[in-house]
Amino acid sequence: MTGLYREQVYAPLWARGTLLAAFTMTTGLYIAQTLTGTMIGENPAPNTVLLTLSALFGGIYLIFHRLRIELDYRGVKLSYGLMTRTIPYLDIERVELSNIGIMEYGGLGYKQNHRGDVAYSVRKGEAVKLVTRSKGPVLFTPQEPRRVVSLINEMGSFSTL
Repeated sequence: MTGLYREQVYAPLWARGTLLAAFTMTTGLYIAQTLTGTMIGENPAPNTVLLTLSALFGGIYLIFHRLRIELDYRGVKLSYGLMTRTIPYLDIERVELSNIGIMEYGGLGYKQNHRGDVAYSVRKGEAVKLVTRSKGPVLFTPQEPRRVVSLINEMGSFSTL
C-alpha cells in the first residue's frame, strides 16, 4: 500500500551550504593538485588527506541532509541518515504539538535531551510530539505539523478498532 503522507524535510541552507562548500573546496584542491602535479599553498595538504576529507564531507552531506517522514496504515516511519524508526499506531499514547529549540536539543539531527525525549530535527520550531508507550516521547519537525498531528490522530483511532 502507498503511504498516506510522505515528506522530506531538508536541513537549513547554512548547514547544507557549509558541507557543500567544504566538499567543493577539498575536491577542487585535490583535482588541481592531481592535474598539475604540484602542491598548492605554503603548507599543502597531501592528496590522500584531501581525498579523505572530500569523501567525508560528501558522505556526511548525502546521509544527514534530510529527514524523511512517512505515515502509512501501520504507523509513523522516521528516517534520518542511517537511522530509521517505525512507530506503530498502537504504541502511540498521544500526539501533540511541541517545539524544538536549539538550547534544549543542542542543534540539528538525532538528539536526546535530559528528560529522555528523542528528537529527529533538521530545523527548530514547531514539531510533532509522539508520546509512545514503549520508549518515551519522540519529536520530529515536518513542514506542516498541525496536518501531521491530525493525520496521526485519525489513523491512530482506526488502528485501535
